[in-house]
Amino acid sequence: FYFEHYIQCHRNTSFVNFVRGVSEYGPCYKIASYSTLRTKLIPDCQMEVEKYVTIVKKSRVTINCTLMSDIWSDMKQRYFINIIAYSPRGVVFSNSFEISKERKAGLFLKDIMCSVIDDIGPNHVVQLIIDNESNFESTGDMLIGKYP
Repeated sequence: FYFEHYIQCHRNTSFVNFVRGVSEYGPCYKIASYSTLRTKLIPDCQMEVEKYVTIVKKSRVTINCTLMSDIWSDMKQRYFINIIAYSPRGVVFSNSFEISKERKAGLFLKDIMCSVIDDIGPNHVVQLIIDNESNFESTGDMLIGKYP
């Protein structure tokens, strides 16, 4: 298995938890078939996640939310900004945008944040938690100016 899938899979917490779960179940454990995964387990899980996301999104109207953002780069030095919405009902990934190094400027980041805030509704966002990178400092100031 390790030769086929490389030794790095051993560092994957999902893989480690899966192996632990199988070992705790015992030698009688039978892995689900491809057909069962495709037609039953994955669709059921997808419906459960969609239901959760719908409940969390609907709750924003009455209990509001916090937007959290972070800029990160991958091994190819591509930059991304992830936006996550938190409310007392739960956390939902809102969006991810690929941004070039040059477009990490405050005005561009402000436009991204404004699109997410406008999508949720400015009256339903009670606070922003943003990266403390210098580009985000000006973004925060611009957002406060637009959404006092």
